[in-house]
Amino acid sequence: MDPYRELRQTEALFPGVIHSAQREMATALNVPVAIEHVTSGIALVLIPGNEHAWAETSTSAGIRAHFNGSAPMSAFYIGLSPVTVQQWTKVMGHDLAENGNDQHPIDHCTWDDTRIFFEACKRRSESSVKTA
Repeated sequence: MDPYRELRQTEALFPGVIHSAQREMATALNVPVAIEHVTSGIALVLIPGNEHAWAETSTSAGIRAHFNGSAPMSAFYIGLSPVTVQQWTKVMGHDLAENGNDQHPIDHCTWDDTRIFFEACKRRSESSVKTA
């Protein structure tokens, strides 16, 4: 079983608005514009890669320096909404939230909790692929 599945426009999880650049990148890469992580039920949308310009001004000991440049960024998927209590509990087996509503975003979550959650998603996805 694949850990991800393509979301169709007719599904409730599909994003309300998709930019033309997202559709073009998905077509060029031959990947879906929106997917669902099957184990957790988290919906993700494709963010197109591009060459991003940046400028930075920093002050150190009264000296100002200005740097200009650009950096390439690959396309990536990002979650459409915060992780809900229901999604967290499905992956982790316990509830971290204090709000008691399964559809509310997880709260009282540390950076380490977040890393552990996504590692658990990854492990569960890998094991579902190996056992399928």
